[in-house]
Amino acid sequence: MLIRLAELQRRLLHWSVDHPTEYAAEQQRSTLTAQGKKLKEAIDKISTRVKLFLPSTLHPLFDRRNAVLYLSVPRRAAKLCELLRPNPGRQSLQDKQLDYELVRRAVKELHQNRFDARIFGTIVGFPGMGKTYLMRLLLMSQAASAPATSAAVDMESDEVMSWWMSTPLFVISFNGITSATSIDLLLATLDYELPGVVRLLFSEMMRQGGGSDFATFRAAMLEALQAGKLSPSTLLMLVNYVRRTWCREQLDLPSTFVGILLTDELLQLSRAPPPSPTRLQRSQRDRPSGGQPLPLPSSSSDSGRCDASPSSDVDGSPTIWTPRESTQGANEAMAGHAVTTPVMHGARVAEVARSALCSTAKNHNLLLCVSFFSERFIVREKTASGSVPVRIGFLQLVEATRVAAAVSQVLCERKKGFQVMSKSGTTSVLTTETVGMCLGVLAGGHPRAAEVLITSIEASRHAEPFLSNFLSRLEPDKLSLASSSVDTLCEYPAVVAVGLLGFEVNPEIPFCDSIPWDHVYALGALTRGVLDRTHRRATRSASCSCAPASPIYSTRLNVAFLLEVLKRKPLQAWIESDVGEQSRTATVVDQDLNVALRDVQAALETGDAAVAWERYVFSGLTAVSHARRVCSQKLRSLVRNGQEQPPLHQTTLLDLFPASSPYVGDAPWLETAEVDASRALVGVRLFRNYTELLAMDDEELLTYVWQAEQSNFPAVDGVVFFKCTGCVAAAGPRRGELVAVMLQLKHKEKINLAKDVINSAVSAAAAFRFIAGTSSWSRRTAFVVLSHRELPRRRDVDLVHAVAAPVIVVDQLGLIATFGPGLHALIRSSAIAFGTQVVDVTSARFLEG
Repeated sequence: MLIRLAELQRRLLHWSVDHPTEYAAEQQRSTLTAQGKKLKEAIDKISTRVKLFLPSTLHPLFDRRNAVLYLSVPRRAAKLCELLRPNPGRQSLQDKQLDYELVRRAVKELHQNRFDARIFGTIVGFPGMGKTYLMRLLLMSQAASAPATSAAVDMESDEVMSWWMSTPLFVISFNGITSATSIDLLLATLDYELPGVVRLLFSEMMRQGGGSDFATFRAAMLEALQAGKLSPSTLLMLVNYVRRTWCREQLDLPSTFVGILLTDELLQLSRAPPPSPTRLQRSQRDRPSGGQPLPLPSSSSDSGRCDASPSSDVDGSPTIWTPRESTQGANEAMAGHAVTTPVMHGARVAEVARSALCSTAKNHNLLLCVSFFSERFIVREKTASGSVPVRIGFLQLVEATRVAAAVSQVLCERKKGFQVMSKSGTTSVLTTETVGMCLGVLAGGHPRAAEVLITSIEASRHAEPFLSNFLSRLEPDKLSLASSSVDTLCEYPAVVAVGLLGFEVNPEIPFCDSIPWDHVYALGALTRGVLDRTHRRATRSASCSCAPASPIYSTRLNVAFLLEVLKRKPLQAWIESDVGEQSRTATVVDQDLNVALRDVQAALETGDAAVAWERYVFSGLTAVSHARRVCSQKLRSLVRNGQEQPPLHQTTLLDLFPASSPYVGDAPWLETAEVDASRALVGVRLFRNYTELLAMDDEELLTYVWQAEQSNFPAVDGVVFFKCTGCVAAAGPRRGELVAVMLQLKHKEKINLAKDVINSAVSAAAAFRFIAGTSSWSRRTAFVVLSHRELPRRRDVDLVHAVAAPVIVVDQLGLIATFGPGLHALIRSSAIAFGTQVVDVTSARFLEG
């Protein structure tokens, strides 16, 4: 009866297309109307009979006037979007061009793989990255009234667009109004397909006028199943009915799939709390007898976390199945066998539900598309069933400029501003452009963090400190990754180091016994996404060689999380539990990293901007050296913004202090001389003059950042030493010799190249050579200017022709590589990071000013 009913329902759904009456003759219109009436009567008759066999809770599935299953595509998409509620959903953060590109890429991938029955589409990203938003875009792209219309999708060919617009979409979600709970775990004890099947039926029987409640529906399904009034096989028949009703079988097309099943946030099952003891006892008592038991997957020695704590692993991987075990469980779930095993932990339910969904989709010729936090969660399905994961969406980092525009908009709408008070007692209100830029950097490329930032502005009361208000909102219920992310940063210095330097790490590579970097990304401790190619920067010493079509991943450390770590973590040694046995020196270095980061924080809190910049540079160079040391031990290769980086013990000065023409002097050894940048600097020491400095032994020079004791020291603010590990240029340092890098720090808006750089370099070099005498320091000393401001790309004076000396001028863009994106973000957001309060700019005090 269900099959016959589905055939009739499908005919009625497409009646107006197959039998147009507007162009038919009057007699034909009358005949078609009569035929349509008979079709409806037949449907009503069979529906009445079918309902006799089903609980009343399922009757709305056959309401062709109100159920989603029978609505037109635009109305259907609008209703199903209620299941996909993205966070953030703020329109001011959206980018229509990027939305278009996301849909175009996803549809192209799906179309290219439409003949392979093994594939399932994947969207991977940490919480808040935009997975749900992309699924919503895909759903709405088929609705004519949506922003991403069929015309806008521009599928590169009529064939692709025709395929996409004619491919039915089904939607289920384990988040939002259909969030996973302990009842899903009880459903899984009956059949692993049930958590997904119950959601699919609910989504298709939702009523366009509202009134649908998933919690009530799910509880009713569990009760009916336990009471024996309903069986899993009956629900699977209803899934078949839904598919046959909505999917218009196109036998003339050689496509394997007749529809696509969008599944959002399946891993939320891993967070479902266990049922209460009372509910569990009642469930076991009421479970119907019979059915073949489904064995639980056994634990493997390859655990997802070192502590093997199931509740702490958001990627749903406290244990790894062997292929035999997971295939056996999936195969029996396919057969619809009742399960009489005890309730599993949510993480293991997520594993079997994933395989069960693949089975459900395959059995009904549906292409499964899923969103995940974790890469490993997908790879395990590939291992378990031989499925082929295909990434259909590359989630892009939210650029600071987009956040800045959204911040400016809310400041203007709410009539608010940011007031900062210096230590001198003077106050000022920052421009909206400055505030926007700072908050854009503070978001760290994270969409949901940007949402929380803007919400904090809206919720701030007059004269309320902004940063503390923002950090208080970084709670699990407000930002689902905050708590576990900060814990991870506190526990593992390697995560902080990678985040500070912005190195990209393969998610499959472990950094602590069996803990993979995928776990860190899934928690959201580091923000990982695709970098916009327009924001890459090539220097004289490096160029991008990536294929234009390949996505370029970038890793960032959320600055707000780092500030929270510094606030939460006591001033004590960071013992690297992920390194194994540690020497006393290593423990001291870990403590120095903590101290250096606190010094960076203290520098940004300094009232005078120029003094703050100087303190920041010295403490930042110390902190980043510790980060490089950790990365040299932990990472097999160094990749940043899509560019392969040289090994840290074979780094050139232009790699450490990147600049491009015209801001590099005429000294070939700057590009060829390699130095060891993997050694950690343990602090900052003062020196009175060059004679005192050069009298020290090499080990001491290499251990510290050296700062001039006198504020008016001629031409130089500090010196850093590196050991040369190789040089092919005859006029440069020799292997084993020290290289002196003289630092001059500029904070002012405009730099006079001749006065501030060339003359200073010449005088500094002359003073140093005078003290060094006839020694070799003259051929192994470089002069580096670090500018807090961005310099113009074209200048009348080129250092190559102006000075025959090893001179490098690094501006704000180059500082990203010098200090890493983490510390660079701190200084860029320093204007609002500390001591800033949100004020009402319409108050009389500001109007008078």
